[in-house]
Amino acid sequence: MQLNAHPKTKAVQITDETRRYAEKKLAKLGKHFRHEPEAHLIQGFERGQHVIEVTLSGDDIQLRSQERNGDLHAALDSVVDKLEAQLKRFKGKRVQSHRKPSALKQKAEAAISLPDTDTFMPRIVRHKTYALKSMSAEEAAHQMELLGHTFFVFLDEDTSRIGVLYKRQGGDYGLIEPKI
Repeated sequence: MQLNAHPKTKAVQITDETRRYAEKKLAKLGKHFRHEPEAHLIQGFERGQHVIEVTLSGDDIQLRSQERNGDLHAALDSVVDKLEAQLKRFKGKRVQSHRKPSALKQKAEAAISLPDTDTFMPRIVRHKTYALKSMSAEEAAHQMELLGHTFFVFLDEDTSRIGVLYKRQGGDYGLIEPKI
């Protein structure tokens, strides 16, 4: 399995022992893929706890898990366990849908023919347009804070691509960039 490991900050160093341990743990997830997946590991240290984030990509699926723990190996173990559970759940849904297409079709037809009050019907209540401004991600974070929003769409001045900056639960920021 190809593992890309990156420290979250310059203060964190990913040791060879940590890399080998992560590769060993993540290798057992390879059995769920037809082709060798790619794993992207980010290691950080916040508030006395190791923060491990792993993104697993392969066979047209992408899974992500994050864990915090005082023990680095326990955090890695937990992340791998979560990813394996996600893979099994995803694989189970794929297998189930292939085995019973007629039952699925019947449910879909029943849902269409009978009005159901529990079905999800998205309701767009506001439509907004604005001119994208070219700025850095840091400027976008500042603008987002000034506006009091939890996300902000901007044109990245370095890449000339649209980016979406969002506020994470811990108060940090996430950046979504299109992969072209």
